[in-house]
Amino acid sequence: MAVPPSLKEFAKAFGLHWLEAMSGRFAVPFGLFGALLAGALYWSGHDVYATPIAVGTALVLAVAASGAAAFMAWKDERQKVVHLDKGDLLEAGRLALARLRQSGVAMRNAGQFGFEEEGVMRAWMDELEAWNAEVVFSIMAVNAADAEWFRIADVVEPPRIPMKTALDMPSLVGDERLMLLYAIHDFRLVKLEKLVLAYGKL
Repeated sequence: MAVPPSLKEFAKAFGLHWLEAMSGRFAVPFGLFGALLAGALYWSGHDVYATPIAVGTALVLAVAASGAAAFMAWKDERQKVVHLDKGDLLEAGRLALARLRQSGVAMRNAGQFGFEEEGVMRAWMDELEAWNAEVVFSIMAVNAADAEWFRIADVVEPPRIPMKTALDMPSLVGDERLMLLYAIHDFRLVKLEKLVLAYGKL
């Protein structure tokens, strides 16, 4: 469950990172510097300065650790925000693709029974082309490699729902190119469904 921001939560995160900085690798250079300086002062006969030096080193370490702790606490929260942003973008992209698949299915169904008028057939073909361009653009916003994969039809499988042609009804118009476009569109619907399902698992 998400915890709302508060002074208590900040103090908890800050304190955790502060202790880590004071006792971890961050503190080693300060401790080494203080020990070497105190040793040098002792052997040179100026050991009266050893204690102030040690106290000063500790104070510098505490201040530096505070800055490091504040940065690390901010970094943790920033990483969470970036992760959420990516998740939101992925979900938005997946929703857009699901809606495009829905409209694509409607287009496929509209062409299933063929066309009796040349103008209607041409308009349908133009609609398929515009739909495909929009799908590629939407996939590109999620993953460029997937967009390239989708764009290339490669080996087109037979449509899951056959299209009626002039062989079935003499009043229908169209040729082999129309049947090929119908098959490619149905194949793209299959590929799009795979992407929508795959993005849902990320």
